[in-house]
This record gives sequence, C-alpha cells and structure tokens, in this order.
Amino acid sequence: MKIEPDVLLAATTPTLEALRRQTHSLPIVFVQVSDPVKLGIVANLARPGGNVTGFTNFEHAIGGKWLELIRDTAPGAMRVLVVFEPDLPARIEYPQAIEAAAPTFRLELVRAGVHNASEIERAIDAFAQDRRGRWSWCRVPSA
Repeated sequence: MKIEPDVLLAATTPTLEALRRQTHSLPIVFVQVSDPVKLGIVANLARPGGNVTGFTNFEHAIGGKWLELIRDTAPGAMRVLVVFEPDLPARIEYPQAIEAAAPTFRLELVRAGVHNASEIERAIDAFAQDRRGRWSWCRVPSA
C-alpha cells in the first residue's frame, strides 16, 4: 500500500529544509522554525507564497513587549540587563529588538552575552553593583 500525503508537517527548521528539498508542489506546514522570512523560506508570514506556510514561535519584536512589561511592573526602573547567548543566531535578534525599543520606554540597556550559569551570575552581580538607580533584568529565551 502506497501512502500519498496531502500535506507535510515540519516541526523544526532542519526538518523543513529536508522536506523543501524533496518537493516543490506538496503543501508543507511548519511550526517552530526560527525566522522563516530571514532564512528565505517564505516571502512573509502573512503571504508566504509557494508550497510552504506555517507559523513561528520566535517573534523577535516581542522584545519590545518585554520592556513594556518591565515598565508597567517596575515603573521606577531606569536600566535593564539583557542576558542572551551570543552563539545562537536565531536568538541574537531578540537583544536587537529590545535595543530598538528601549528609547520608547526611556530605559538604558546593558547587554550581557553569556554561555553558562557562572557567566549569568557574574553579569547580574556586575549589573547590581552599579548603583545608578533601580534595575531590572531580562533573559532572552534559549532554544
């Protein structure tokens, strides 16, 4: 019995890439793909074009919403520590989005690229030592 699917589901970027190499006509729906527009997988999320469509849970613009949340919950905060892993290309855009939104909330950002728990601890300790007012910190999600 030969099975011929009507649609394919790709649950990660590597799976999607493999499926795209196999077909240009069978519909492919993706989830958990990091930045499909930047990777050239779709033209845009609203109108992807071709045989590939889906959604991503990696929306970098959420960084601005995180700052808004900090402003709403800690209105006296003046500085924010942004902790991120610099070696994950899919995550480096979160700090960039946060940085772009910071002037809107009149927040000073301190960026800390970290690789492990001890580096996170050192970054937080160094940030806390600077007594230029109240502080908050924001950790960029990992893969």
